[in-house]
Amino acid sequence: MPGALLRGAPGEQQSKSDGTVTPPSPASQTREPHPAAKSDPAARGEDTLVAVTGTVRMPDGSPAAGATVEAMTGTDEPTIIARTNDAGRFQLHGVLGNGGRLHASSADGKHQTMLVVSSAAVRTTFASPVELSLAPALTHEVIVLSDGRPVEAAHVVAGGQNFRVHAVTGRDGKAKLLLPGTGRVYRLVASHRQLGVNAVLGLKDRPPQDRTRIALLPPGPHTIRVVDRDGKAISGLELSLAVRTEWRGDAQHTAKLDYPRVH
Repeated sequence: MPGALLRGAPGEQQSKSDGTVTPPSPASQTREPHPAAKSDPAARGEDTLVAVTGTVRMPDGSPAAGATVEAMTGTDEPTIIARTNDAGRFQLHGVLGNGGRLHASSADGKHQTMLVVSSAAVRTTFASPVELSLAPALTHEVIVLSDGRPVEAAHVVAGGQNFRVHAVTGRDGKAKLLLPGTGRVYRLVASHRQLGVNAVLGLKDRPPQDRTRIALLPPGPHTIRVVDRDGKAISGLELSLAVRTEWRGDAQHTAKLDYPRVH
């Protein structure tokens, strides 16, 4: 319906189908905290800075020098990454209000592991050094196409509940993703600066696969106009945008995404 107002949950911005965004009213941004949140930071998911130290070891027990340890924040904020020294030791500081989720990978990515700690146990678990033992990684191949032809230099990201890995396609349009052995891919996203982007979502609800094919969708312009509650344009704002899409997968695991195009 042209010009229809789409209302979200309290505190969310309101947007019209013509791309106009109206900021929420001050009253809608006020929320009464849960009673448990008044005394227990973990219960209310309060963002607190946590120091994590530990050692990463290869399957034979030797130190994993040059390994990366990534703390998944569970938010839109960048992940926190540390690299181990020659003794396999690491140290990182981050806000882990949604629990501790560590993903460790050897320097070549061929050995990985994960550690998941609930938000209530973050401080007690990380009060002393942790030890992460790596195991052989799994391989998932992604083929990226545009108009039926392989795409070179496309970036491919695979995400699971507690990890995110990245690879770049070669001349044959193929990228080899190395995943933690106990991890499950939930979504795959492929993008190319000129040729577009596409994704395959909902993989956690399907049988595990060793290969996925993604056909890129060409890029298109999308214009957003921001106004105040009186309909007057607001200038000088910095905007961030998150897009949620619906997908339909075919037998080759190719996703076709429906997304708005506003000119």
